[in-house]
Amino acid sequence: MAWLDSTAVLVSGEFGRTPKINERSAEGGRDHYPRCMFMLMGGGGVRGGQVIGESDDTASAPRHNAISPDDVAASFYHNLGIDPQTEFSAETGRSITLVRDGKIICDLFA
Repeated sequence: MAWLDSTAVLVSGEFGRTPKINERSAEGGRDHYPRCMFMLMGGGGVRGGQVIGESDDTASAPRHNAISPDDVAASFYHNLGIDPQTEFSAETGRSITLVRDGKIICDLFA
């Protein structure tokens, strides 16, 4: 799709869901779960058709190296051509970094 060459797309949920049904709940639902969640990124310079990162066998934790939301943000800004380490100055003179601790996920662009 030619439009994806110049369009970046990021889809994310706020939380994952616990791997097991919460039996203590009358409705038997699943709780919010911040340790594992999904994000989709495409377009721009992202190489499609790949999965980066995975959960363990119970979907309780990352299997190997965790990818943080800051890493995703740094990668998305990089895809837009914006340096994630860009600093802004607040009205009080305090320096604000666009993405403080994120690292670009190089495999997205390989």
